[in-house]
Amino acid sequence: AFPMAASAASLSVAVDQQPETGEAVVTVTDNETAVENATVEVTSDSAYAGNDTYETDANGTVTLPNPNETVTVQVNATADNATVSSDVELVPHEESLEVSASQADDGTAAVTVTQYDEAVENATVEISSDANYSGIGTYETDESGVVDLPEPNETVTVQVDATANGVSASSEVELVPLEESLDLAVSQADDGTVTATVTQYGDAVEDATVEAEGDSNYSATG
Repeated sequence: AFPMAASAASLSVAVDQQPETGEAVVTVTDNETAVENATVEVTSDSAYAGNDTYETDANGTVTLPNPNETVTVQVNATADNATVSSDVELVPHEESLEVSASQADDGTAAVTVTQYDEAVENATVEISSDANYSGIGTYETDESGVVDLPEPNETVTVQVDATANGVSASSEVELVPLEESLDLAVSQADDGTVTATVTQYGDAVEDATVEAEGDSNYSATG
């Protein structure tokens, strides 16, 4: 997982949850060198089994337990009369996996699996649907945590189930064919001006051609 770090002068503290267990490793360094026997105090406003005072080992680390629920903890590290603090949100291991999907401007879809905000390589991704879709099947994510899916022939809702490091996450996603992907929204402001907004798969489209015409005389026809 991506380490959350804070520093004061040369002293730094980083907190990194482990994808296999959900345990949080606190690392104290001084000029990027591990600090042994630094004092680490962990506190939170809610109940957490890791709230306590510790001393770092030879690697400058302290290991905190996987939380039972999402909790924000304050980690204070002290060494050589210097103190550094960091507020960190810890997430239970069973809730750490996330899956999302987006479509590119060629209609293909990318499913992304992350855990503790880091891409997960070799996660198992199962795509299923009640409709006919060529992307149905089981995949493994690449080093970027991504699985690529083909453009659908028609609008289809797919179920995405991802599994990695003993935890799972699911999402239901609607995929739209390229030929149906463009949307046009028109709105009028209080001063009477009209704005036409073009999007594709929810993203703004630059340099799209917009044609305006009407039965009566209108200066913006064109």
